[in-house]
Amino acid sequence: NTQPQQGDEVEGEVIEDSAPALIPDTEWLPWLTELPHTMIAGATKSGKTTLARVELFERLSQGYAGVILDPKGKDWYGLPVIGGGREFSAILTTLDAIHDEMAQRFKAYAEGERNFQPIKVLVDEVPDIMDACLDMRRRLVDGRWSRFARQLGSLAREIGISVTLMTQSPLVEDI
Repeated sequence: NTQPQQGDEVEGEVIEDSAPALIPDTEWLPWLTELPHTMIAGATKSGKTTLARVELFERLSQGYAGVILDPKGKDWYGLPVIGGGREFSAILTTLDAIHDEMAQRFKAYAEGERNFQPIKVLVDEVPDIMDACLDMRRRLVDGRWSRFARQLGSLAREIGISVTLMTQSPLVEDI
């Protein structure tokens, strides 16, 4: 092992225990749950699902309804999960339903409504969902993901819809 260990001397200084100090959740959790939208990107086993579960739990505790789009079909507090088993057609159909809900809410918003039940839309495996909209030559053949990402990302917070995107890729073009 070439890395300095606790008690080793490096350039005249003794290496002390370097365990990071824990930050109380009262400092970071409000930041996470007050944002209208969240993107969680990280490698496998980096804590994406854990962080998303914390956010989802907090939102559900605040009265949000939950919509989970997850091709792997993990358990999200017993909420119905759309797309498990890599059922991308079900995910894309749900994107249509979310778009329709958004349109109805904006119509009500234009008529003065401001009190909508908040909805948390959690989307796992974003690049896989995006790929489901491409043909074998990687050309876009289904625009539902693009429409969802553009419209909900910029407009949804006004009408009580919050989105969390999860991906292993930090590349913008992958989401």
